[in-house]
Amino acid sequence: SADELARGGELDESSAGSPASGALPHTEAEAMKDLALQLGLAPSAEVLQETEALNTVENALNVRAMLEARVDLRKLVVVTSSFHMPRTRRTFELLFEGSAFTLDFLEAPDDALSPAEREREIVVEPAMLARLPAHARCYTRVLLGKLTLEEARKMFFQSDAPHSDVWQI
Repeated sequence: SADELARGGELDESSAGSPASGALPHTEAEAMKDLALQLGLAPSAEVLQETEALNTVENALNVRAMLEARVDLRKLVVVTSSFHMPRTRRTFELLFEGSAFTLDFLEAPDDALSPAEREREIVVEPAMLARLPAHARCYTRVLLGKLTLEEARKMFFQSDAPHSDVWQI
């Protein structure tokens, strides 16, 4: 499991999920670090946190930039819920294409989804996966220095600022 890998020092956690119980963290990355600690991650383990992304594609872009700045890391283990794994896997594969990194993927159970959340995900996830190649091409242009992050966000969200109805398919 992911927490076993992390306790063994083989996992650098860098992305997100749902908030842990207790005091609410400021970011999803903090929530996942808190949860990993509750599940037994050694407090001395290095946890890289990506806190700026507005979507999964940006998360992959930012994680790649963070890891490329580190010559001591060449393997990334991406952990997400079973339901989100197809889109998350494809996102990271597209954004890490041509990099020197090895990607591994671990699914976490998503048993806690309510029926309403599961119903929403059944509609939204396939639509987001279908749009992924275009979004990845857009954000890859940021990696290549051909677009700014702000320009990519405008293309992704189709406006100057993120808005919640982007997920209304």
